[in-house]
Amino acid sequence: MRDREFRQWLARREYQGTPLTAKGVNNRARKAPRIERALAELGFSERDLDTLHANGRWPELVEAVRRVAADWNANEAAARKMAPQAPDPTRQLTNLINVARQYGHFADGKDPNYDAGADAPETDEIDPAALAALKARFLAAYPDFEREGGFGGDGTYFEDEDRYKRALLAKVTPLISDLAQDEAALGAALLDHVLDKNVNLIGDYRRRGHIEAVRARSGGALETTVGALALSKAPPPEAAEAFVDAAWELIKQGSEQSLPYADIRVLATLFQALSRPTEAIAINHTRFYHLGLALWGKPIFGNNPLTAAEYEAVLDLSDSLFDAMEEWGWAPRDLWDVQGFVWVTCKEKLDMDGGRDADRVRDYALKTYIEPARVRGDDRVSIRCGDVHSALGLSAAHANVCQALRGQKFQKMAGTGVPTYTGPDNSSTTTFTYRLGEPSSEKQGGVSPEFGDGPYWFVGAAFGRKDDQFDRFLRDGIWEIDEPNATQRNQVMSMEPGQRIAIKATYVRKLNLPFDNRGRPVSVMAIKAIGTITHNPGNGTHISVEWQPEHQTREWYHYTYQPTIWEVYPDKEMARRLIAFAFHGAEQDYSWFLANLSSWKDVAAAEAEDEALPDRRKRKPTNLILYGPPGTGKTWSTMAQAVQLCLGLDADDELLNSEARRRELRDEYERLRALGQIAFVTFHQNYAYEDFIEGREPKPINGSAGFELVSRPGLFVQLARDAAASDEEHVLIIDEINRANVSKVLGELITLIEPDKRKGMANAVTLRLPYSQEPFSVPPNLHIIGTMNTADRSIALLDTALRRRFQFKELAPDTKVPAFQEAIRATGLQLDKILNTINDRIEYLIDREHRIGHAFFIGCEDKAAVDAVMRDKVIPLLQEYFFEDWGRVAAVLGDPKGKGGGFLDCRKIDDPTGQGGEQRESWSVRKTFKVEAYLRLIGKPVEEVPAEADILEGVEDEA
Repeated sequence: MRDREFRQWLARREYQGTPLTAKGVNNRARKAPRIERALAELGFSERDLDTLHANGRWPELVEAVRRVAADWNANEAAARKMAPQAPDPTRQLTNLINVARQYGHFADGKDPNYDAGADAPETDEIDPAALAALKARFLAAYPDFEREGGFGGDGTYFEDEDRYKRALLAKVTPLISDLAQDEAALGAALLDHVLDKNVNLIGDYRRRGHIEAVRARSGGALETTVGALALSKAPPPEAAEAFVDAAWELIKQGSEQSLPYADIRVLATLFQALSRPTEAIAINHTRFYHLGLALWGKPIFGNNPLTAAEYEAVLDLSDSLFDAMEEWGWAPRDLWDVQGFVWVTCKEKLDMDGGRDADRVRDYALKTYIEPARVRGDDRVSIRCGDVHSALGLSAAHANVCQALRGQKFQKMAGTGVPTYTGPDNSSTTTFTYRLGEPSSEKQGGVSPEFGDGPYWFVGAAFGRKDDQFDRFLRDGIWEIDEPNATQRNQVMSMEPGQRIAIKATYVRKLNLPFDNRGRPVSVMAIKAIGTITHNPGNGTHISVEWQPEHQTREWYHYTYQPTIWEVYPDKEMARRLIAFAFHGAEQDYSWFLANLSSWKDVAAAEAEDEALPDRRKRKPTNLILYGPPGTGKTWSTMAQAVQLCLGLDADDELLNSEARRRELRDEYERLRALGQIAFVTFHQNYAYEDFIEGREPKPINGSAGFELVSRPGLFVQLARDAAASDEEHVLIIDEINRANVSKVLGELITLIEPDKRKGMANAVTLRLPYSQEPFSVPPNLHIIGTMNTADRSIALLDTALRRRFQFKELAPDTKVPAFQEAIRATGLQLDKILNTINDRIEYLIDREHRIGHAFFIGCEDKAAVDAVMRDKVIPLLQEYFFEDWGRVAAVLGDPKGKGGGFLDCRKIDDPTGQGGEQRESWSVRKTFKVEAYLRLIGKPVEEVPAEADILEGVEDEA
């Protein structure tokens, strides 16, 4: 689609006689690609909107979108392409009808205000900084919220805010069904429930008293109107407005001691939220008033009873909050979870300027950090949020401190540009770095200081690493990121008009290089396009760019970065040379890089003399074995350890620990493998010394039918030689290290891997290889990580020599990891109790080394997926553990002895000889598992639970 031209057209369009705001323009422009990406699901063969319009099919498209909006369940695939996260996408799809109409008018070349009277109200975007501050306010109130599993967890938030609401919903749901034919009776029952003093949804005593008085004098009219509202099938805004029309005169009477506008907003929305919690939200006037001011910078409500347009705005804002909470990993279930968030965070007005505290923060940071750094002549200074927070004696105000430090007001006071930051957003460890002016020409290293402050952006153009968007980006004058994580979203939001941007592609090459790299692979970054950012809508997903026409792709070597977004500042020599190459047409000086490779970890190092390397005695070689039962995350932990060692990262680095950055971690791991810095091998029973250290292989003798045996280096020797010739850290990963005979595989060389026996170390040892007779030692920059499945072989049985030379780190089953908690939320099963119960029984019957790991259940999205894990992975493991002793398998699974009925079936087999022998048991795994099987597993002792029990007494409340 033609994004830039469409935005220009929209900028001249009016809504109700007033030009569209910038947000209104952006809202419409950003929704059009949603329609484009659903063309196939809507039944069109065209791949873009403009081709479809040129083919004369636009009226068909508008009608197709209209059909999906009317009944999205009939074409859920198209609905989810256009509105992927909304619990009920009807409202978003209805808005897309208007976008389709408008893009059609634009493509037809019609006046921007053609048919403007038919436009729907525009939806404002939320302020991301204010949203982050509200999130921080919520987590300050409930610090255990994320740890306890978010919404649906059983922490203090559940006890304070959620338990009574869920109990009320459980009571109301059957009432709506049972009394569907009697509006008055239903309304009376609903009013009884919400006016109960134990239910804190109506408001204070004044509103409660006023509504009770209205009910008493209405002669049943209020009950009937409430019942009709709860049963209404109209869209929630229309249903709310109909209720206001019917009830306003009743509410207005006798309201001298109450607030009638606030009262009618509560009543018009509360009963809808109870009857359809995924579509409607209950309004508390004060809190939603504060919410509108915080996120939109304006009040939602006017000085009037609730209108359909106002409730539409509330629902749009609620949908945005729902989407945000899904991105945070909080797993909201319906709009009651949004209501709870608003109730907790918006009791008081959010002051994004921070008031006096913000002024104190800015003044303190200026006098304590900025001004002293300038006196010292520093070109940059870093400020840690937690340090300022503590120094000023603030309480739970990290979000406000961060907001003050990143704001434009402080930038103007300090005379700096936009700061960069590291660490989690809005936390005590968030650290802002400010550049205090241009580096001196001496620090520029001879490159002219023409780069400004930066940053310069180098970005990828593939969605999901495979779907190349390069041509579309250039055609539409945009750049976009697919499914950004929190860090990437913040980076996109920080991109500013006027900054330079380049599209990159990174890969590894070993041959046909423009310099001699001695046969080693080199990291390459192709600069495919360059441009200038022209507009940022602030949604964290895309920007507008004026791409430079007819740019020729150029390749840059060594100093590269694989993840999607690279933010580069001209504060060091390599960065300035890259910027000059990409944006100013300079050539890359290969000889300079080859002479300075040791200053950058992302290069293929040329061979160097030992004395040119850093002091090896300061190295700390790592020999580590990660051990644990199957499914405890050894693969990911090994990957993180290897990347940490290669890049010299701190153990708490976000790349190594964040669930949201796992794809980046894997990308970095694969890049390092491609460069040869990480090697991987799996040991097995037949793995030998000749494979690992040195062997022999036949070599034909020229002119003869015979052959001779020549020495051949094994994997370890080759990797050690590569590491010795490099200043980079190298890691060898040995998977299943306990499955081979380690003493035979390593032989006499097991001594060489000890840290103090490494090459260049205090007690360095060199030995001769048995076949080649070449001297061999192990360099200190070669780290060894082994993994060990304790179910195969106990750690206690390992060779003593191996145990003395390695550190051992246990990875145990852990039901608290975020991905496992997500599986609990997705499936609705108590997976933590299920797994812990299974493991307790295994530990009792065998030992702790045969427990089941949490990773088996990660990624389960429903009960069917859990059933598959139990059937195909857990139960076969139990069979193996107990050597087909089905009685013990049944005991672990909670199935009654000799009966089965949950996960297993047991039938009796008679003696076929007819000689009166004892019956034998024949066990089999059931094809399907009922929920009751899981409840039985975690319930009473096995012998006390009858196989035919429908549900466990005392367990249903927990479930």
